[in-house]
Amino acid sequence: MNNNTNLRLSRIIYIAIWFIIAIVFFLSEKGILPVGYLPQDAATIYMLNMLCIVLTLAGVWGGLKLFSLKNVRSHITAHPQALPFWNVMRTCILGLCNFVNLIVYYALVSDTTALYCLLITLTAFVFCWPKNGEVE
Repeated sequence: MNNNTNLRLSRIIYIAIWFIIAIVFFLSEKGILPVGYLPQDAATIYMLNMLCIVLTLAGVWGGLKLFSLKNVRSHITAHPQALPFWNVMRTCILGLCNFVNLIVYYALVSDTTALYCLLITLTAFVFCWPKNGEVE
């Protein structure tokens, strides 16, 4: 595959993640998908809230700073054809954070920590549009 095909594939993955998040959100809000399906005890709520917070902090930082890490930057500089792969990796890191936060939010509808973490990861996800060319 050439570089333009790889770039197109990484952009399709990016758009598909947005689409899936929107579909799950819509179906959950309309009551088609179940909500509040996990036990509402204090230990479960605390554990899932900490999962969302840690995953959001690590995922957002990792996703946004991925191209500035020394090993990744040197790999992309030496092999420019690897940029679409790293675009997909960054998209998958933030996409995973988005999906976990979305699922936890609808599993624990009584708590909004996962919703705030979801909003943070969605905001970071906006800045990860797969690009072609030089890494800043």
